[in-house]
Amino acid sequence: GIFEHDTVACLRELRRGLDASPKLRDTLALYRGDFLQGEKVGDWHLEIHDRLQRLYRDGLRALGNQEAVLEHFEEAAGWFERLIAIDELDEDAYRRIMQCRMRMGDRADAARLYQKLVDRLETELGTQPSRETRAMYLELQGQRV
Repeated sequence: GIFEHDTVACLRELRRGLDASPKLRDTLALYRGDFLQGEKVGDWHLEIHDRLQRLYRDGLRALGNQEAVLEHFEEAAGWFERLIAIDELDEDAYRRIMQCRMRMGDRADAARLYQKLVDRLETELGTQPSRETRAMYLELQGQRV
């Protein structure tokens, strides 16, 4: 469909260094949620569902990264927050939001976000954040890594 075709094209253009962000924003707006989510249709659709959701996530991450490069940290954080809304265990998205908040001078919010991630990982997986995320938190606290 249009969503899949245009998302792939925009991601390809971004990788080539072209500014496809406006088109990608419009394309991601076409995503209306997971394909056949909640429908009782068997599991024939799961491959399509996964492929479309992966493209949506890739698009969100690409826009977040692009906005961060442009130092539009509030906008970047917004795209990464959408990733967390889909997957509350997306540690990379948490880390990227923390970076944005730190760059905006909101260390307290970055620390709250870290604690939210710690709680989620412990509750859902019985694990801790990665070394990279813990190091970022220590830096946030003003400690040497």
